[in-house]
Amino acid sequence: MWRILKSIIEFLLSIFRPADPSGEPEEIKALPHPEEPQDEGITLDNVDARAARQAWYEQWQVPDGHRLFWDCIRIIPAYKYADPANNEYWNSEIYVKPEWCNAGIIAHEQAHTAWFNLLTAEERAAFESEYYRQLISDRWMIYLNQVNWYMNTSTVEAHAEVYRYLGEKMPESLKQYYPKLY
Repeated sequence: MWRILKSIIEFLLSIFRPADPSGEPEEIKALPHPEEPQDEGITLDNVDARAARQAWYEQWQVPDGHRLFWDCIRIIPAYKYADPANNEYWNSEIYVKPEWCNAGIIAHEQAHTAWFNLLTAEERAAFESEYYRQLISDRWMIYLNQVNWYMNTSTVEAHAEVYRYLGEKMPESLKQYYPKLY
């Protein structure tokens, strides 16, 4: 029993141990795409949704071949909802408060577009199974879960938060559930 417990503890510690010449993984200290604070200087008069979309394309490395699809999703600066942003996926519209119109918010909302418009019910269920597998084994997923409570509110929010904060660092096995984003 002690050997098993010791092995489990050593495995968990190895995830966060700094890298050394023996090949240990580097300690994770920050997310690949940290949350951008709201910018109170941005208003309906000066918001640039195109620039936010372009920043998302570049920072999340959205393939050029898929950008035309994403260009069809309208990003509308507005105070229509209480939340910083809301995705009306059935209308191909994302409403975002001007002060929150940034690449990270766009990434999160476009993951919702992929979830609702591009994944089947079976693919969503498969994502959920793989997500929970990776949540206990992938060091980036473990770290994200430690610093982000919101991804635990629902599977659809978990899907969006993984893409929004991890981007290219998410486990390879999850990328298939983000069509047109990779």
